[in-house]
Amino acid sequence: MQSAPVSFEIQLERNDACAPPAVKQRLEDHQRSPLTLQMIQEKLDRAYVSRVQTIQSQIDQMRLSSDRVGLIQERKSSLERAES
Repeated sequence: MQSAPVSFEIQLERNDACAPPAVKQRLEDHQRSPLTLQMIQEKLDRAYVSRVQTIQSQIDQMRLSSDRVGLIQERKSSLERAES
């Protein structure tokens, strides 16, 4: 036995009598200064610097990991030579 899907249609009436929320009014009234080419360029420059710092940090972390792996491999090979 298969049951058929059930749907409802509900009529919603818009109530324009109540005032919009304070947040909506505040956002609509807020005047934002227009962006200038200089502002956009400064934002792009800050993003570039941040990206370079992140990449440099990742490179430093990988270098540390690589150094640790090298030390562990050296210890392992010296232990194997000492045992034989």
